[in-house]
Amino acid sequence: MYNKQSQPQNYFPKIEEEFQWIRNPFEEDYLKKLKISASEEDSLIEMSCDQTLKSYFKSTQLVPFWLNVRKDYTAIAKIALRNLMGFSTTYLCERAFSTLIYLKNKYRNKLNVESDSRLKLTSFNPDIDFLVKNKQCQKSH
Repeated sequence: MYNKQSQPQNYFPKIEEEFQWIRNPFEEDYLKKLKISASEEDSLIEMSCDQTLKSYFKSTQLVPFWLNVRKDYTAIAKIALRNLMGFSTTYLCERAFSTLIYLKNKYRNKLNVESDSRLKLTSFNPDIDFLVKNKQCQKSH
C-alpha cells in the first residue's frame, strides 16, 4: 500500500473552472466560464436569485443541497450530482478493498470471502434476539 497523502490529487482532483458553480451556485463570476446549455444556464441564474435557497445553501452541506433542489431545478441538479457522486463511489471502492485486505490475512485465509465481506460492509444491524426466538429446533429422526 502506498501513502494516500503523497498523492491527494488522485483522490480529490482539482475541479475544473467550468464546474465551479457546483460548489457555490450563488457566485456571480462563474457565468463567463459555463459550458452548459442556454436553458440550464437560465435555470442556474433563476436559482441563484432565490434568497431562500441561498440561505438554505449556507446552512447545509453540498450534496444534501443539490438533492433538495433536484425537484425544482432538475437539469442542473443532475449535472451537479453526477460530478459530486464520483467521490462517494471512490470511497466505497476503497472501503471494500480495505475490507478484502483485512479478511484475506494469514489468520483468516478463507478462499471465498463474499459472505464475510458483505457482512462487514453492510450498515444493517441484525436483531439477534428476534432471530434466536424464531429459530426452530431440529427434531431428531
